[in-house]
Amino acid sequence: MMFNPNRSRDKSYYEQFCYYHKAFYRYVEATSITPFAARAIEKALHCVFIMMVRLSIPAFRGNDCASLFDERHPDVKNILDFIYQRIESVHPESLPSAKQWLSKIISTWNYLVAKYPDTLKYFQQSNEINLLIPAEKDSNIDFPTTLNSMRNVEPSSNIYFTL
Repeated sequence: MMFNPNRSRDKSYYEQFCYYHKAFYRYVEATSITPFAARAIEKALHCVFIMMVRLSIPAFRGNDCASLFDERHPDVKNILDFIYQRIESVHPESLPSAKQWLSKIISTWNYLVAKYPDTLKYFQQSNEINLLIPAEKDSNIDFPTTLNSMRNVEPSSNIYFTL
């Protein structure tokens, strides 16, 4: 964040630094869900897994490398172990459902690799097959869409009351 010393509000952050720093969390919106609630797992855990695979394994890093995915790669097992340990330390009751969900994601990813070996990408603007499909777009494959923010986990719904 870049503060402008000519704006009084920005200048007050410097002048009142200790108070502002102590009260910092007043300016942060609290989360409304636990990180490993069932709906959070369904909406976001696949993205965490895909991004960890992509960013931590050099062989899978390029956008075209989504089609090279191999669940037997030793680093994929390490990533899964890391995710499972994190879930167990935060919310152990969610571990079985998270394991089941990630197993489904891996199976689907393997299926997509076999079906679309030349066109599977992590993300593309065109009509190629994508793993990271924005939530506001329709998916043409059986793979969960990816949220841009965890604030909006569900589309809005209309409720009608009849008397």
